[in-house]
Amino acid sequence: MAALVLLSAFVLQEDLVNPDAADVHVEAVGLAAPELLGLPVPRSRFKLPQASLTAEQLFARAEVAYQAGAYAKAAQDFVDVAGLLVVKKPTTYSAQFAAMRAVAYQNAAVCFRFDHQGPAGTKALTSFILRDAENRALLKKLLATLSG
Repeated sequence: MAALVLLSAFVLQEDLVNPDAADVHVEAVGLAAPELLGLPVPRSRFKLPQASLTAEQLFARAEVAYQAGAYAKAAQDFVDVAGLLVVKKPTTYSAQFAAMRAVAYQNAAVCFRFDHQGPAGTKALTSFILRDAENRALLKKLLATLSG
């Protein structure tokens, strides 16, 4: 039963991640900044690590920076959020953290593209390719949009 609840929680979180965001190309000339994805909130009957709360706070700071037009700062904060949510071994919240990292990667990629910082984005997101098996395919799609 607990596995079913965990699986359904993951499916709900998965729905919040936009796998097609990598297909959206943003041009900064004359357009308003695109809307970012919201961070899924992790749930666990066990205490979540402090990194989860820190990631939520940093995510909120990145959103504020983005709305203020500080796209490079926002991008770096979103990358830092993803770094905080990397888990070293499977836990009850691993799948939820993977969904949270996916949102952070996508938002970071939007910021890098909107700020015309493709090479910086490529470097930042490439660092996660080997560390994040759950999001490797998404990272590859996002990297393709940053290099093109």
